Amino acid sequence: MKGGPIESITIQGRTFAVAQDSDPDRVLGGKQNSIEANGDGSVRVIQEQVPSKIDGIAIVIDDDRGDQEFIQDLKDQGELVDVSVTYVTGSVYYGSMAVVDASKYSPKKATMEIHLAGKKLTKQ
Repeated sequence: MKGGPIESITIQGRTFAVAQDSDPDRVLGGKQNSIEANGDGSVRVIQEQVPSKIDGIAIVIDDDRGDQEFIQDLKDQGELVDVSVTYVTGSVYYGSMAVVDASKYSPKKATMEIHLAGKKLTKQ
């Protein structure tokens, strides 16, 4: 078993390097189970669909390429786009996702923390 950070992320065909110290949470999406109690002491399993998520990924922003504007344009469109996440271990996950929530840009570090959510992520 190997672990390691995200090497790069490709969003709608544009590849971004990811800050080495970025440690975002990943949820593959699919079903989530919870237990509900019944009056007779038995229980039942309730399944709900949950979206995929990548929370707090710090991508490297190049002002000359217009990266910050590209991300904002994606948010303004409000649509799912193709996303591919490559880890240093060689693992690659793919899905249709949207840029969600607030994006924080740090000019000092030339990074922007973004959040993605969408359909189920699958390993390629």
